[in-house]
Amino acid sequence: MTDRGRILLAIEISQREGSVAIRRSDGSILEEKFACGQRGEDLLLPSMDTLFARAEISPAALEAVAVSVGPGGFTGLRIATSTAKGLAEGTGCQLISVPSSLVAAESTVIPEDHAHPVVVLTAAKSTTCWLSRLDRMDGCWIESDLSGLHVIEPPAEKTIELCKGAILLADRHLPEDLSSRLPGIREIIEPRWTAAACARIGHLFLEAGRTTDPLHLEPLYPREPEAVSLWKARRG
Repeated sequence: MTDRGRILLAIEISQREGSVAIRRSDGSILEEKFACGQRGEDLLLPSMDTLFARAEISPAALEAVAVSVGPGGFTGLRIATSTAKGLAEGTGCQLISVPSSLVAAESTVIPEDHAHPVVVLTAAKSTTCWLSRLDRMDGCWIESDLSGLHVIEPPAEKTIELCKGAILLADRHLPEDLSSRLPGIREIIEPRWTAAACARIGHLFLEAGRTTDPLHLEPLYPREPEAVSLWKARRG
């Protein structure tokens, strides 16, 4: 068993495809992928068991657990954060909160030497979406304080300015003709989200001391989840 060193587990189930990854003490990363959102079927814990067996370590060996906290799917983020909290409380390892926008930028193939910002578009609904503007500095992605919920139909002036000159990471749910209304966008790329990328970012956060108290870890939701709204409505 190789239970020595700064071993880190990463959880990424903010999207339709999930994965878990272990960064071992030698810096190598192992990853298990699985489908998310299957009713009545939880593949996260079985995938974690498989991963621990492949890596030949036990959960007690973890130095930290990093979790992709959103924006993303309501159920996936709740399961991910709850599992990460449980591991941190049960093993005494440190907890790292990683914005899913950073995971998308790190997972997606983008030239190392590109000098343009990246904007990650998620949680599109009605006339708004969550936009995260990222810049690469010293090999790391830095999130701008301009990130947040933005009006995209029609695009507000702030939205246009945020996207100007950027590479836009947006999936097939990109609002129709949005690119034509944001003339400053350089290119649109289909994003990816992987636990391996979350592990790399989590390791950097751990080295920088950017950890989170389990009591304060929460999913990042752009707006009130529909399940919460329905629950409030039923209670009058």
